[in-house]
Amino acid sequence: MENSRRQRVRPSRPRLSPRDLGLHSGEKYTNAADSPRIAVIYNGLRGRGQWLPFRKGDPEGNRWVDNEPLLIEWSPANVAWFLDSSGRRESGMPVVRNAQLYLTPGVTWTAVANHVAMKARYQDACVFDADSMRLTPDERVLRPLALLALFNSDLVSFMKMRFARNTAKWEIGDLRALPLAMPTPAQEERLTTLAGRAIEAKRLTFTDEQQSHELAAYSRELAAELTAHAPGYLKPHPQRPLLDTAHACLKVIELVVNWEAEKLYGVEGLGPFDEF
Repeated sequence: MENSRRQRVRPSRPRLSPRDLGLHSGEKYTNAADSPRIAVIYNGLRGRGQWLPFRKGDPEGNRWVDNEPLLIEWSPANVAWFLDSSGRRESGMPVVRNAQLYLTPGVTWTAVANHVAMKARYQDACVFDADSMRLTPDERVLRPLALLALFNSDLVSFMKMRFARNTAKWEIGDLRALPLAMPTPAQEERLTTLAGRAIEAKRLTFTDEQQSHELAAYSRELAAELTAHAPGYLKPHPQRPLLDTAHACLKVIELVVNWEAEKLYGVEGLGPFDEF
């Protein structure tokens, strides 16, 4: 606001730097609706509730969502220490990168996946470790869950291995080299719904809970759709339509994710794309 006032009143007067305004380099308030999030990132939380979700990778290598309920104390004192200590070489010092993206949803993945498809996971709004690879799509362009569904399709893994780099590592540069086919609004909604249901089923596998009637019914509809219209290699196993477990529901959902990715890229029925 101060810089805007100076431009209106005295255009020749030099602009104030973020340091002069008492701001960190990434602390930019350009959107009034987003100001509370930015303020929390750089100033911390006061009062009794000072803990935020924290993610630093998933050693189990899960797809869709992790099972690591870590938290970090985001008090003003801790935030100041994190930001002031960032980048120092001393053991134990944190490295803060892209803090402006904290508390936004995004997609992360397992760095090494040998002879298997990419293992991508959804990250709710959280603070994430600098060593954890992550992409944060602009939701006005593509919703994170739609991107997650594409990343977990066999087709994207096939393209990375065949046309980008055939290694067990999944580096962010490899993914940026891949062509991203932009879905129509209807396709994006379909991918988003599939990813949401996959996350629901995956969470149930962590606790061995029975799937809900709604999830089972949704998965049966998908299985019937696959059986009637999908390429032969994407049809579910004859026993899978029983869908008596969350894991079985997840497998059917993943088949439809593969099918939707093929339709999006215009290669439906030209697979299977499971050579990693």
